[in-house]
Amino acid sequence: MNKILIAFAVVTLVILATACKDESTHSQHSISAPLQDQKVATIVELMMEAQGGDKAWEDLRYVSWTFFGARHLTWDKQNGRVRIESDKDTAVYLVNLENLQG
Repeated sequence: MNKILIAFAVVTLVILATACKDESTHSQHSISAPLQDQKVATIVELMMEAQGGDKAWEDLRYVSWTFFGARHLTWDKQNGRVRIESDKDTAVYLVNLENLQG
């Protein structure tokens, strides 16, 4: 159960990091961008504290997770790239998150 919660937290953080960024005041991979929904902001804050805080998140280079045992993703936060491996068709996708090319 604990692994499921950690996986959910990481996925949520990745989504928030890319969807809620404010480029004028925060770095591109920051999860500290203003959040409109206070409940979401509270959940993110609690997850960040549980995982070591903002400094630990900023220092973290790679985040890796598996979706339903079918796709394994490795996100290189510092370089803005993701590696997606699909067991179903043995494909490997390398994507630059800045321009979505790969």
